[in-house]
Amino acid sequence: MKKIFSVILIGVIMMSIFSACGMGPKYKLDFGTSESFFNGAKSSYHKGEKVKFYFDEIATDTDYTFYVDGKSFNPDYSDKKGFVFEFTMPDHDVKVEFTHRNSMLMYTEEEE
Repeated sequence: MKKIFSVILIGVIMMSIFSACGMGPKYKLDFGTSESFFNGAKSSYHKGEKVKFYFDEIATDTDYTFYVDGKSFNPDYSDKKGFVFEFTMPDHDVKVEFTHRNSMLMYTEEEE
């Protein structure tokens, strides 16, 4: 009986260690059809893991709005890397999206 209890206890301890070391489930980043615009992301992350990736396809005459899990997200900016996304991975897959709008004022003949 002591041996069975010892084996079960060791199993519980090992599972706790593996979970603490990130051996639990991994969750994905879903960029949809815009994946090519984002760089540096891993394909999946463990809950609580630091997520960091970049968006460097930046047009100077365009305004971008970013969304992470459907909520507006304001990334940092780096002159070398572009927009920098950093957050802690939740316990579910995360959808990353963006919209863009040309903000360059167009000259029209009506303005003359």
